[in-house]
Amino acid sequence: MNNSVFGKNQARFSAILAILFAVSFVFGLYSKISGIGFDKRINEQAKSNKQTELTKSTVKPVPKEALSVDTDSINIGNHPNPVKININTANIDELVQLPGIGKVLAKRIVDYRNTKGSFKNETELLKIQGIGKKKLERFKKQIEF
Repeated sequence: MNNSVFGKNQARFSAILAILFAVSFVFGLYSKISGIGFDKRINEQAKSNKQTELTKSTVKPVPKEALSVDTDSINIGNHPNPVKININTANIDELVQLPGIGKVLAKRIVDYRNTKGSFKNETELLKIQGIGKKKLERFKKQIEF
């Protein structure tokens, strides 16, 4: 005969309740420390759903024709009177304005000019690594010597 206040089933029930209490307590602490809680996730999901609804109702489809751009029409190299840059006096900031010329290539042009002297014609630019016939063709109407 068991002299304890609780029976076997009551002891098991109490142990299960204690475990559940401990797990929920630990989860509560973890949620507060990490900022991730059940309530917070529900609120974030609700906000996300509201943002999705707003996006769906406010965004209108764009016709495909509006997405295509004719790059030839905006290339300054095709402009009838482009501003000419003197390749022998231009600094790096001026050279990067030429189509296809970034800071690295502009620095190579300046370095080449400083070691070899002024450029006499456009074909000398082909000696610089990174400038080929196609690239030269893109900006040759915008340079002078």
